[in-house]
Amino acid sequence: MNFKGDKTTVQKILIVEDCNIQANVIKELLLRGLPDVYVFIANQYSQALDVSKKHDIDLFFLDINIGLNQKNGIELAEELRRFEKYSLTWMVFISGYANYMLQAFKKVNCYDFIAKPCLPSEIQRVAAKLLGHKEKELTSHTYFSFINSENEKTQVMKSDIFFLESKNKKCAIHSQSQVFITQRKSLIDVVKEINMKTLIQSHKSFFVNINKIERINENKPCSEIFFNTYDKTALLGRKFKSINKSIFLMAKYG
Repeated sequence: MNFKGDKTTVQKILIVEDCNIQANVIKELLLRGLPDVYVFIANQYSQALDVSKKHDIDLFFLDINIGLNQKNGIELAEELRRFEKYSLTWMVFISGYANYMLQAFKKVNCYDFIAKPCLPSEIQRVAAKLLGHKEKELTSHTYFSFINSENEKTQVMKSDIFFLESKNKKCAIHSQSQVFITQRKSLIDVVKEINMKTLIQSHKSFFVNINKIERINENKPCSEIFFNTYDKTALLGRKFKSINKSIFLMAKYG
């Protein structure tokens, strides 16, 4: 895609990360959470400079370590700051090297330093804020309406949902407040209607909210997914772990 002279509202993000798997994880999260963005990936210092010269980048996500025998991410950021068009551009570091944090803020005036491992919601929230997207576009703070098992019209806030579970051809909605059982809607029916980008299938009977995952315990034949501030767990089957490998890599494994 050629953005030269582009007058559309597409915003451009550059991820500089020497690990291609990690870079694609971040890219997928950004594309899932933000409308109208195009994400570039650079695995090396020279490649990052080349992309930055050819395109007008709106937001940089930089790792500290970008390969052996290369300048690090802070040195790259310093070089980018020398370009007039990037003198004030948003820069965010994502790295496990927390000892570089002070340098990142002092030398290149970065906006944030996200320590690895990190939650998907951290990356999405920072990107949404810096690119001017409304919070509701990112986290979908809206309600899902349905008829529960008591034949009552019910609403649940989407952002409160931990996971969905298939229960006897109905759907159990595990939320912050309680577990709701739908009257006539199956798991697949609810997934289609609720339209949440952060809901990922982890098992034939489960869809999980990736922003709520605390850790994953490896077991056979199914791993177990634990959630922040919630005592119930969901299953992660081998098939779906493979299909959504990049997403589940972002979770903290116990």
